[in-house]
Amino acid sequence: MGILFANEETFVITAWLLTHGTSRAAFLEELRACQLRGKAAEPGMFLALLQKEWQGFSEETMWADLLLRSCLVQADPGSVALALCGTGSLCFRQDERTKPETRQFWEVVASDVRASFETCRWPDTCTGARALRDCFLAWGALLVGYHNAPPVVTDLLRIGLERLDWHLIASFLRGHYCPSCLCLSQPPNPVKPAGCEVFLAGQLLRLLSEQIRKVAQALPEQKQVMALFVGDLCRTTAEVIAQGEEG
Repeated sequence: MGILFANEETFVITAWLLTHGTSRAAFLEELRACQLRGKAAEPGMFLALLQKEWQGFSEETMWADLLLRSCLVQADPGSVALALCGTGSLCFRQDERTKPETRQFWEVVASDVRASFETCRWPDTCTGARALRDCFLAWGALLVGYHNAPPVVTDLLRIGLERLDWHLIASFLRGHYCPSCLCLSQPPNPVKPAGCEVFLAGQLLRLLSEQIRKVAQALPEQKQVMALFVGDLCRTTAEVIAQGEEG
């Protein structure tokens, strides 16, 4: 049995397929089809498999979808297949890739982040980087719960968030760049800065509004009107929170 060096995404995808027989069979079948066509397996096949059993994130959380797709294409189909068939043993190797998705991530979330965090007076960029990382890890936990995401999505979203250059993002907000250091090796702080708490409260209210509006469609007319009113109130409150942070 050969030893295969693999990144974290490859391990996560392998674990997912080991516990999901239908997805595993579909992956191996697609892999055999690629071999018959004389083509290499594309990492995009993992996204297609995942979409068959999960509807994905909403359009309002494009940053989560961006990171999920970025992680899925980093998994190596060949290593996954050998591990699943028992002809290869995975050995973890730290991924030393650069972080090109950081700027894409910033472009997607810039308006939301700027509204809530530009008023934060962090003493230094390291403090801001840790606060932003911890906030988005908490936000990601809210999203995977709300969207009933499978464990593989939870793990990949965490990997994507931890790989971002949070110093660079904090520098965008502070107006000057500070290179990354070892401060982000510290575990997330359970006590969030005030700006993070307000931001998360607004996002939770927005998700609650979406859920109420979905449930309201199946209610009798009188209860539907009341539910929609509560849903609109949640969304309005979330908007007020964001506007208050801007001010």
